[in-house]
Amino acid sequence: MKKKKGILLMGLMLSFALAACGSSDKSAYSDYAAAEEAAVEEPAALASYGNGDYMTDSAGEAAFENETISDDVKKETARKLIKTVNLDVETKSYDEMLAFLETQIEELGGYIEALDCYGRDYRHASVTARIPAGKLDGFVKQIGETANVTGRSESVEDVTLQYVDLDSHARMLEEEQERLLELLETAETIEDMITIESRLGEIKYQLESMKSQLRTFDNRVDYSTVHINIEEVIELTPVVELTDGERIVQGFIKSVADVTNGIKEFFITLIINIPYIIVWAVVILIIVVIARIIMKKVDKRTERLEKERGERIASGNYQNPYVTRPSTATGKKNEVQNDKNVTEEKTE
Repeated sequence: MKKKKGILLMGLMLSFALAACGSSDKSAYSDYAAAEEAAVEEPAALASYGNGDYMTDSAGEAAFENETISDDVKKETARKLIKTVNLDVETKSYDEMLAFLETQIEELGGYIEALDCYGRDYRHASVTARIPAGKLDGFVKQIGETANVTGRSESVEDVTLQYVDLDSHARMLEEEQERLLELLETAETIEDMITIESRLGEIKYQLESMKSQLRTFDNRVDYSTVHINIEEVIELTPVVELTDGERIVQGFIKSVADVTNGIKEFFITLIINIPYIIVWAVVILIIVVIARIIMKKVDKRTERLEKERGERIASGNYQNPYVTRPSTATGKKNEVQNDKNVTEEKTE
C-alpha cells in the first residue's frame, strides 16, 4: 500500500512539474529532480498530500513567479497595445455630425459604447466609440476632415508582458489539469480521489478567471477606444496661431455675433413663451380688478361714515367715542353735593 501511495505522490509531482515546464521556459524548474528525490527519501510527504496540503495555491503561485518567459515565446506573441484617443471637436451641423459618426463607426466594424447628448440652444454630445485597432488612424483622420478638432490626446498601454504571463500560467494549469484527470482514473482510495478533485476545482476556478482576463485584454487590444466631445457652435474656433491684430478682429466679430445671437434668442424665447405670458397676464389682471373692487367698497364705507359723523356734529348729538363722559345720574348727584357744600360755607 505504501508503495502505491509513493507512486501516486511521484505521479502528482511529475504532473505539476510537466505542467510548469510546458508554459514557456522549461529551464525554470530545473530543481524538479531534487524535489523528486526528496519526495522518495521522505515518505512522510504522503501524509501531507493525504491531508490536502499538496500543491496549494501559494506553492503554485511561487512556482509561477519563478518562471522566466523565454525569448521565443515573446517573439511568437504579437505586441498587445491598448490605444485610447480623446478628441474635442466643434461643428456647425450638429445632427449631421452625429449621423456621420454613427455611419462611419458601423462601416468600420466598430460600435458605440456610450452616447450622451445634452443642451438646448447650443447642444453637446459625448461619444465613446470602439474602433478596430487597424482602422483607428483612418477614423481619426475622417473626423478631422469633417469637424473642427480643437483638442486631441492619445495614449498607448503596452500589456504584452501581462498578457504573456497570464497566458503562460493558464497553459500550465491546463496541463496540470490533464495530468490530474489521468491520476484520478488510477486513484484507489477515497482520500486520494477527494484530494485530486479538490485541486481540480481550484484549477478550474483559476482557469475561468484567467481566460476572462485574457478575453478582456483581447477586446481592449483589438478595439481601440475613442472618446469624442462634440460642441455645436456658430463660428468655428481657429486652430492656427493668430497675430494680435487678427485676434482683435476675430474677437470683435465674435462679440458682435454673440450680441446678435443673444437678441435673436431673446425674441425667439419671447415668442415661444407667449402662451405662458398671456396666462399670467390674465391672472394678474383678475387680481388687479378684484383689488380695485375691494378698495372702492372700502372707500364708499369710509365716505358714508364720515358723512354720518358730520351730520351728528351739526345736530349736536356727536360724542367722541374716545372720551368718557359721566352718566346723568352721576351728574345730578355731583350738583346736589356742590349745593350742600355751598350752604355749609355760608352758615359758617
